[in-house]
Amino acid sequence: MKKSRIAQRLALILPVAIFMGTGCKKKEPSAQPESPSEPVVSVAKSPRPFHESSSEKMPLTILYVGMADSERLKGFKELLESYFQAVKTTNITAFKEEQAQDADVVIFDKDGVEWKTLPIRVSSEWSKPTISMGVPGAFWCGRIMNLKLGYM
Repeated sequence: MKKSRIAQRLALILPVAIFMGTGCKKKEPSAQPESPSEPVVSVAKSPRPFHESSSEKMPLTILYVGMADSERLKGFKELLESYFQAVKTTNITAFKEEQAQDADVVIFDKDGVEWKTLPIRVSSEWSKPTISMGVPGAFWCGRIMNLKLGYM
């Protein structure tokens, strides 16, 4: 029961955390040399992680459903693995509802911006905490799932 509440809360905050963590970042200005012979020193700060060690990963299983073998899928998998105990991926064009059986949270994502809905069909019994990303994800939520939503 507690794990389900955590998964539902995560489904609400994960998109914000992902986009804040991977969005545009301003670069720190580099120190300018006082004379031409001094090297330029660059100061780069890395974002502080939510956890300090792998033992503090959130005890959730995430299923990322995206385009097979894409750089986006690989990047999100790597990002999610740094915060969650288990991350699985599957191809969006071959997704079956049964694949999400063991997942606590499901993320639907398709590369690119196109004016089509995601190629995903789920039953009326679908109750997994779900995040859909991008325009196709918004269309899937509105047109297929009949949800009222707003854009972030």
